[in-house]
Amino acid sequence: MGTWFCDVREPTPETCDGFDQDCDGVIDDGLTRACSNSCGSGIETCLSGVYTGCTAPTPTTEVCDNVDNDCNGMVDDLPPRPCTVSGGCGAVTGTETCAGGVWTCSAMGITEACNGRDDDCNGIIDDGAACPCPVRHYGGHAYMFCATPNSWTGGLAACRASSYELVTINDAGENTFVTDAALTDRNDDWWIGISDQAMEGTWVWAYGTSSYTHWDPGEPGNYMAGSFDCGNIENGSDGTEARTWWADRPCSNTRPYVCETR
Repeated sequence: MGTWFCDVREPTPETCDGFDQDCDGVIDDGLTRACSNSCGSGIETCLSGVYTGCTAPTPTTEVCDNVDNDCNGMVDDLPPRPCTVSGGCGAVTGTETCAGGVWTCSAMGITEACNGRDDDCNGIIDDGAACPCPVRHYGGHAYMFCATPNSWTGGLAACRASSYELVTINDAGENTFVTDAALTDRNDDWWIGISDQAMEGTWVWAYGTSSYTHWDPGEPGNYMAGSFDCGNIENGSDGTEARTWWADRPCSNTRPYVCETR
C-alpha cells in the first residue's frame, strides 16, 4: 500500500507458555502462582510452559497423632483394631480406638463401674464410671473430689461405699495434686484421711501408712484435746491459715472430702 511495515512483535508481559514474551532472552522467567490442595496452600513455578511443583503439604497415610495426615477433613479417622491388655480383670481382648492422637484399648463387653478398679482393663481406674463425685487420676491412683460437705466420719463412710478411702498423702507431689484440685473445685477446707481419734497426739491414716506431713506451722494445735482430732486441707480464708497446708479440726465439722483408691 506504498508504506514500509516491520512485522517484529513488541514485548508483552511474560506468561507461562514456553515463549519469551517480554523479550529478555529468558523463557517463562520467574513466573509463580498460588496453589492449594486438601492439605493447605503453597506456591508453584512455571517450567517449560507448565506450572508445576506446588509446595502445598502433600497428603500422607493417616496415623494416630491428632493430625489430619490424609487431608480429608477428619483427624485420626482410623478404624478400630484388636488389642489385648492386662488390668483389674486380667488379660482381656478388646478393641482399640484412636482419639486425640492416642490409642485407647477397651475390653469388649465389660462396663467400667465405680469401685476403685480397672474393670475394662484399659489401664485407667473408674474412667467413665458413674461415680458419686468427679474422678481424677495421679500416680496410678484414682481420686474422687466430693464437694458436698460431710463430717470426717461421714466422708470416710461415703468413700468406702465406692471402695475408696479418705485420701492418704505420701509425698509433696501428691499433696500438690490433691490440694490444687480440691481448692479449685471448692474454695473450702477439705477433709483428708489423717486423725488422732484412736490416741490423742498420735496421728494415723484411715488407710495405709505415710510418714509425710504438711501441717501448718503450729498445727496440729490440739486446741481442745479430744475434740480437734481430724485433719483437713486449709483454704487460707480466715487469715490465720496457710493455703494448701493442713490443720486439725473437730471431726463433726462438715467439709468437702477427698477419696483415693486403695
